[in-house]
Amino acid sequence: MIDFSKADAHIHLFEGGYQGGSLTSRPGVEVDELLCYQSLMKDHHIEAALVVGFEGDAFCRQNNDFLAELIPYHPWIYALAYCHLDHQPDLIPQLEYWKMKGFQGISLYLLEESDYTKLLAIPLEFWEWLVQNDWLVSVNSFGALWGPWKVVLK
Repeated sequence: MIDFSKADAHIHLFEGGYQGGSLTSRPGVEVDELLCYQSLMKDHHIEAALVVGFEGDAFCRQNNDFLAELIPYHPWIYALAYCHLDHQPDLIPQLEYWKMKGFQGISLYLLEESDYTKLLAIPLEFWEWLVQNDWLVSVNSFGALWGPWKVVLK
């Protein structure tokens, strides 16, 4: 059984490494983030990680697919699929697909006020599905933009 007191609460894994202005975005530099993280796990006795999906930049548009490939081979990965708020008609089938792929929840990135219009338009069935399936929700935002969550949480 996994000792969740030795779990990492929020990491990202990107195919080819994070490209957002870090060392790995330099021409010709490649980093295997999975191997790097596994070495950190060994050094620090980490047994599990909540791997938060992100597809909000051009370099990582297929991050959910990448994570879905890793899940069956790495039982320490508890992955959350990046949820595109623009695809609302397909949300429930998308959740079912992610569940079949082994995801344990979703990640939402609400970084602009326009994202909250999309958030408030999500149907009740979506939230009910998350509760019925005991799914985790990781919300990434800024302090000033947390107000609309009061409506969602009711």
